[in-house]
Amino acid sequence: MLVSFQKLIRRNCIHKDEKSEFHTRIDINKLRQAFTQIHSKLKEWNSKSLEQIEEVKPGEEKEIKSLKGEEKKLANYFSRVGDNQKIKRIFFNNPIWQLRVNGKIRIIGILEKDYIDKKFLPDNIKQNSKDLFYVLYYDFEHTSFPSSDQEQPKEEDLVCIMNENCSRYFFLPNETEEED
Repeated sequence: MLVSFQKLIRRNCIHKDEKSEFHTRIDINKLRQAFTQIHSKLKEWNSKSLEQIEEVKPGEEKEIKSLKGEEKKLANYFSRVGDNQKIKRIFFNNPIWQLRVNGKIRIIGILEKDYIDKKFLPDNIKQNSKDLFYVLYYDFEHTSFPSSDQEQPKEEDLVCIMNENCSRYFFLPNETEEED
């Protein structure tokens, strides 16, 4: 399955509020580890077919699942901070799926089955590259559909990595900035 970031919802940092525990931030203490795990999973998924990803082995959890029926909930999360009509079009006009990175991290996106016509692909990659997953957003703390027993990080440990205008935006200054 191929993965694309073309539809990533950028410049939107959602903070918890009185209406919802949902947010798009990450615990600063888990930042490096999270991206190592995400990149490892993306590499793995890229070398598998959708059928292989959907396969559940004994003792393992499902890696991918449809979020059909959850579109309104997801659209409401994002419509608070962005172009309401555009957000609704994204969530209501596309098949929304969730990829499981680990016990907490999820990647929410659009799954286009049989996106790439097999006749244009070389034989050695036909099966693994026919489906396309567009990443919409990262659910770093599994707050889109949380488990009741899941412990959430402290508010002061949550940082934003998607919006440089956010007051909780996290970045690593480069060496030249430190010297000034």
